[in-house]
Amino acid sequence: NKIKNQIFIGPQSRFSNIKLSSTETKDKLVFVISGPEPQRTLFEDEIIRQLKSSSFSALIIAGEPAKEYAIDINEKIKKVSHLKDAELAKELKEAKVVFSRSGYSSIMDYAALNLKQLVLVPTSGQTEQEYLAEKLMLVKQCYSTSLSNLSIEEAVDKVKDYSGFEKDLVAENAKYREL
Repeated sequence: NKIKNQIFIGPQSRFSNIKLSSTETKDKLVFVISGPEPQRTLFEDEIIRQLKSSSFSALIIAGEPAKEYAIDINEKIKKVSHLKDAELAKELKEAKVVFSRSGYSSIMDYAALNLKQLVLVPTSGQTEQEYLAEKLMLVKQCYSTSLSNLSIEEAVDKVKDYSGFEKDLVAENAKYREL
């Protein structure tokens, strides 16, 4: 039964109106760091610790929009305070694998970009993030792990078994807008 006065609007995202020219996947991991302190810093510190002893190339987006910096941690790891939406969208689309918290708006952004290789690391104690990460893992869309169990190398290997957001949800759901 169709409910009157209802339309499905699809994912709502800051990236919905950004048009990306074709992007090719690069051999780089992208880490989107966010969350309340001290959890944000704990996530960042663990990522950097693991990356320093790996061979991965990586971009760390530190989730600090009030600051303005771009630093090279070493020849393979770059850290930036934040990126503007269009640049962020481009980096996310080009990433081999994206690592992120599993907040609702972040997931909507990744769905709007049709990201395929996404590792979710829910903020400990944030029940909504834990639920969303678990749900997306159960339906084989996104690999998820807690920060305490995070192994970047293992996650890069395991995420291959998950579909990500392979369908263009915005285009696919456009048909629901017509009443």
